[in-house]
Amino acid sequence: MHRSNYLTVTSNDHGLDILHIDNPYASASIALFGGHVLTFTPKHDGRPRLWMSEQAILDGSKPIRGGIPICWPWFGPHPSETGAPQHGYLRTLQWQLIQSSDTQTGTELLLEPSYTQASWFTSPCSVKLKVLVGCYLEVSLITRNGSQNPVQIGAALHSYLHVDDIHQVQIDGLTGVFIDKTADANIAQTPESYGIDAETDRVHLCRINDVSVRTHQLTQRLTQQGHDSVVIWNPWREKSQSMQDMADDGYLTMLCVEAAVTQGLTLEPGEQHSLTQSIY
Repeated sequence: MHRSNYLTVTSNDHGLDILHIDNPYASASIALFGGHVLTFTPKHDGRPRLWMSEQAILDGSKPIRGGIPICWPWFGPHPSETGAPQHGYLRTLQWQLIQSSDTQTGTELLLEPSYTQASWFTSPCSVKLKVLVGCYLEVSLITRNGSQNPVQIGAALHSYLHVDDIHQVQIDGLTGVFIDKTADANIAQTPESYGIDAETDRVHLCRINDVSVRTHQLTQRLTQQGHDSVVIWNPWREKSQSMQDMADDGYLTMLCVEAAVTQGLTLEPGEQHSLTQSIY
């Protein structure tokens, strides 16, 4: 396997393997536990794009709080199995690096999970995660239906963005309606001036490709493909205080903007689907 000249691998105190990329464009780190992008900082401005909880549990005992968790093969709770894990099980599996290379646009990595079938999902699908670390970060979750029957999946790239102050945030680009999960799943209209001033859990039912998150310090642009929804999430004060892996004031410097398949996607036999998000 050809290996990037800008890639190193370390293990943390709990034995989790971490991939580190430090190329002329950016630095980034990826945990093989969960195939989880932890950090990304472009060198042209030195500003971290992703938020990581200071209290994230990095021992493999539970999903990592921050970065880009992978939700698959369902989003949120399982549609019928009450004991199934929230957001699927790929974010708590061990992944492996199968390829890395350097290109004119950055460092490309390809990872795959140790397995994809479980008691809650028995269809033989293959999954790969493609990551580009360049002037921007691009993450693609690629699913292929290897069975002889149609398969329905849900998925999300649950990206935690770093923001200087949640009270300053303005979100641009979203229109139409959203499902408000903090208000009994009521349908509401996207506000023209979109800030965050309370607990927010909104599923925007749209295929809008371009969204921006503005503060006084930085504008982050995100593009999405292969999604049917954009999810906006911030737990706010009370929920932050109740989370073991999040500081009481952690909500002040993060905002999740997720490229998601929340309405269910049917893959025909042999069909492949890519869910992609780029962060600038």
